[in-house]
Amino acid sequence: MKKILFALLALVASSAWAQIIYEPEGVNMPGAWNGAQPPDWTNPPSNLALANGNQTCGGRLNKISMGLARWQTIFSAAASSGDVIGGFHEFKFSSGPSGSPWANRWGAGSFSMNTLTNVNFQADPNNNITLSNGKWYTMNFIENTPNAYSNTQAIFMETSAQPVTLSSAIQSPTNGNVQSSSDVVVTVTASAAPSAEELVYVRYSTDAFATSSLAAVTFSGTTGTATIPAQVAATTVQYYVFSTTVSSPAAADVDKVTIRTLTNSGANFNYTVNSPLPSVNVTFQVDMNQVTVDPSGVFITGSFNGFGNQAMTNAGGGIYTYTASLAQGAAVQYKFKNGTNGFEGSIGAPCGDGSNR
Repeated sequence: MKKILFALLALVASSAWAQIIYEPEGVNMPGAWNGAQPPDWTNPPSNLALANGNQTCGGRLNKISMGLARWQTIFSAAASSGDVIGGFHEFKFSSGPSGSPWANRWGAGSFSMNTLTNVNFQADPNNNITLSNGKWYTMNFIENTPNAYSNTQAIFMETSAQPVTLSSAIQSPTNGNVQSSSDVVVTVTASAAPSAEELVYVRYSTDAFATSSLAAVTFSGTTGTATIPAQVAATTVQYYVFSTTVSSPAAADVDKVTIRTLTNSGANFNYTVNSPLPSVNVTFQVDMNQVTVDPSGVFITGSFNGFGNQAMTNAGGGIYTYTASLAQGAAVQYKFKNGTNGFEGSIGAPCGDGSNR
């Protein structure tokens, strides 16, 4: 009996230190939102942009569980047709059952745009923010760990247009064809051209995101590219795409300031850098029977020797040879030379590319 009681106490203690926000209650954002319907502190709010979908049908302030858990809503500000109108607003974050919606609340945050701001649990002062008509806002409320019912952070990110959806990411070279000398270019497609404030990054890691780096995606219209630099052989690279308004956020803050995310169906995109294949010996030969051989001899020049002069061996019968150790799969260009200055001319198909063999 003592063992059972001890186990139950341990479970209760563990739960107390690892609380998450009770999802049926969710997070709401009631306040004196000018233009909200109704324009008062009704909680849960009837304005769907400010209410969670668990308590209010169609509510848009909902949980994102991938990575660091956060509650997010995206809304517009406009004098007539927005979710709210621009101006100064006071509000609270709240979470509680329908009979006691103010049971848990967070306040005392004075928000500047695109900046993580502290909000205090059970604080009486209201949060405040000033919005501009004609803008869109993404709000992330961070579910603090290990105890969600404690002080935390939130952020409002302002964009000139509705945040774009990240539709696809295609890499080149493809997985299985990435060499240790290969940069990987990731091409990202979006639902529209991102607004000026909207920054898109490829976040990549070689150690399962114990550490990570960011590669900025440069857009032209709805398509953008980012480059992951070459990695050493046998390295596995994982990556995904996200948007934000915060320039080069620290790794610990990426989830907090993410607007949209593009993953590989819930997992990360990934590729492994090929291990180099063993070199092979390749013998080049040229028949000089129809040519007067220069007194200095016959040479080969190519990409494998920096296009220097490499003397070939007279194998007899007018045949000259040279054997080189080359990487498997390497693309090699070369020419034969009669003497150190006797270049072959331009060589077309099928033996060459219009210049070299």
